[in-house]
Amino acid sequence: GTAGNTQEAAATAAAANEAAPQLLKNTVSNIKKRKKAADAAWRAEMKSKIKAIPDSLRIMPDDSEAQKKKKKRIAKRLKANNRAVTMEIKQKDKANSWQKFAQKTKKKR
Repeated sequence: GTAGNTQEAAATAAAANEAAPQLLKNTVSNIKKRKKAADAAWRAEMKSKIKAIPDSLRIMPDDSEAQKKKKKRIAKRLKANNRAVTMEIKQKDKANSWQKFAQKTKKKR
């Protein structure tokens, strides 16, 4: 009675121990895949926020002073926004790079 149950329990525990690292590995790789996909989606979203300055904002010789000021102001705002988005992307890339490096050095210790 109990000897059979003990052997079955031991066999079940051994199988669970063998399966646990595999489950953990799958979980870690799945997390990495989801993080990579989320980063790619975030990057695509941020790049979609970068807008080219339209031709309609080019200052023409026949524009009045008021039109020139308005066009300059709008173009300046677009450039500032594009610069901010680009800087945010670079900053996140730098942070990710550092985190990867820090994780590698932790594993070596």
